[in-house]
Parts: sequence; structure tokens; C-alpha cells
Amino acid sequence: MNPETSPSEMDQESAGSSTAGEPAFIDAGLIRKPHGIKGEILVDIDEDLIPYFTPGLIVYIGEEHLKWSLVSIRPHKSGFLLLFNEIRTPEMASNYRFKKIFIPYLDRIQATIKDGELLDDQKLGLKVFTDKDAELGYIKEIIKTGANDVFVVEEGSKEILIPDIKDVVLKIDVKNQKMIVHIIPGLIPD
Repeated sequence: MNPETSPSEMDQESAGSSTAGEPAFIDAGLIRKPHGIKGEILVDIDEDLIPYFTPGLIVYIGEEHLKWSLVSIRPHKSGFLLLFNEIRTPEMASNYRFKKIFIPYLDRIQATIKDGELLDDQKLGLKVFTDKDAELGYIKEIIKTGANDVFVVEEGSKEILIPDIKDVVLKIDVKNQKMIVHIIPGLIPD
């Protein structure tokens, strides 16, 4: 398909969602500018989604959701240089400056399940239970510490900090929207 695919043609190949309230597309990045003479494009990519940008990935450009196929990706200064089948010249690339790049939500979920990794937005909002079936609240925020993530679990007006380590986080079940944790001594203040 070429980059001039109309929105009505896109609907026929919809990557839409099967679950009510679930977004059809995830905002994955932003096109900054053309680079070089081959049609490469300098792009900012959402940090969590970088591992999914591999050759062959189908992305959707702009609000029109033009369907493009990724040929190559390489880091460049503060972003990434992407080459798409549909863009072969800097002039073509310049037509898409400041357009958003989207990926289908369901494709992303299937990729994370296959790879066994979950993205932060899949964890936010999960209900948190202890391994003794006591409900602690829901994941309100995820703090990046460098060593491991820390889940901020809101319980009424209190917040509990749960480290994302294997001795504490026993299971994350996105399908049933819950996380099971083991409470080690000192984790929850009295």
C-alpha cells in the first residue's frame, strides 16, 4: 500500500480494538525531519516502544493513519533514523514533518505477550492483591529508579511503594487486570 491510502481504505484493514474502551492505536513517536538523501526520517520514539521498532513493523502515520512498512532503524544523536518502503527521497520525507507515528494497540499487546514483557501503560491501573488475597489498591504510577521500577499503589488516601523485584511481584495478569505480590517484612508501614 502506498502512503496515499485514504482513511476509508484504512478502515477496511482496521487494526481496531476488540475490547470496549481500548484504544485502536498507540502514539509511538513523532517524525522530526528528513535526514540524508535516501529518505531516512529522524524520529523520536516512545522509550518503552523502541524494542518493537524492527524491520517489517507496520506503522500508521498522522491522523490519517497512512500505512507504512519499516525497512531499517538506527540510533542517531537524540533520536532514531527510520527508513520506510513508502518514502525514498528527502522531499517525500519532508511532507511528514511533525506527524505522529502510531502502532496498532492489539499488535503491540500480542508482541509483548509473545516476548514476555509488558509496557508501563499495560500495568497502570491494575488492581494489586497480596498472595493471601488481600486487596491493596491499584497501580497509580510507576517510578523508574534505575535498579528496578517501583509501583505506586493507591489505597484510599494512602500510597504504598512496591518494588518490581521477583521476590515481591509474583504475577502480573493483564487479562484479568491484577497483580499478585508477596509482602516482605517492612514493605508496608504499620
